[in-house]
Amino acid sequence: MKIVIIEFIDEFEAFLEFIQKKNYNLEDFVIIALEPRLQAYLKEKDISYRNTLPYFNNESHKKIIVETEKIMQFIRSNFKFTDNNGLKNCYETEFAHHVRLFLNHILKMLEILENLYREDNNCEIFASIDNKTDNGCMITDSERYIGVLSEDFTKKRI
Repeated sequence: MKIVIIEFIDEFEAFLEFIQKKNYNLEDFVIIALEPRLQAYLKEKDISYRNTLPYFNNESHKKIIVETEKIMQFIRSNFKFTDNNGLKNCYETEFAHHVRLFLNHILKMLEILENLYREDNNCEIFASIDNKTDNGCMITDSERYIGVLSEDFTKKRI
């Protein structure tokens, strides 16, 4: 089975260009649409896709919460920064908040990949490897992690 994991509309449009160049058919792929905007776009275009619900279940969610909490405890017990005014807790809280958001985002994608692989360990996974990241504290719509994660994930599976 050929699976394409797509997060954003522009990635889907780039995927369409890719399959045209390679003379593939869209019907040869199972599209996993990560984001609701992309899902709405595909639905509007009457293009078959799957959402992530079959690949991100309650057990996946629980696993992420448990692992992230271990990391948060490590951060809380090892955070050493104090500013010139003696403030520490506000920085620790803010740092932990952003780390938790980032970890939840990345670990969710890794869980989806793992569960896709469990469903069919002979599947071919396609994803954009155009790694765009921001330098801000928050994850934005312009950041692209699934392709890089997919590439690393599949290399470790081979």
